Amino acid sequence: MHDGIVRTLTDVRHVPELRKILISLGTLDSNGCSYRAAGGVMRIMKGALVVMKGLKQNSLYLLQGSTVTGTAATTLSFDIDSDTTKLWHMRLGHMSERGMDVLSKQGLLGSKKIGKLDFCEHCVFRKQCRVKFSRAVHTTKEVRAPDSLPIIPTDEDDGSHSTEENEESQEQQYNIARNRLRRKI
Repeated sequence: MHDGIVRTLTDVRHVPELRKILISLGTLDSNGCSYRAAGGVMRIMKGALVVMKGLKQNSLYLLQGSTVTGTAATTLSFDIDSDTTKLWHMRLGHMSERGMDVLSKQGLLGSKKIGKLDFCEHCVFRKQCRVKFSRAVHTTKEVRAPDSLPIIPTDEDDGSHSTEENEESQEQQYNIARNRLRRKI
């Protein structure tokens, strides 16, 4: 690129008859990049970082830097069988090693030999058990009332009971509530 860093584009379409390599701005936009063109210079940014820069020539923006095509390495390993095994494993949706052996015996994976599959972190995450959170029961402590609460008359008294009966029933209710609080504390 323009700053000397090698960048890899994913989700690209290959047209063998096309002589120029075209980069879709729509694909870059869906990957979270934004672009701005002004003064004959187009900048493609991801956040505040300028990822690519191109200069306008004949109504096309040509990318500054060089493009590397035809090299797709999945891992840095000297074992070619391991590379093809890992590539087929990822390409087939993280298929098991046994399933790939069956496909290889049927000749569906090409002439390459399928080797031992290395550790795949994505497969481990997929097999993880997801546990639901259990419901928790929260208990709160009641506030202890003072020993002597004043009796407050209410407007709901229709006069059918005498005030002495009212006071006695309120005192009984108060004593019941006070005893209940004492038992809990």
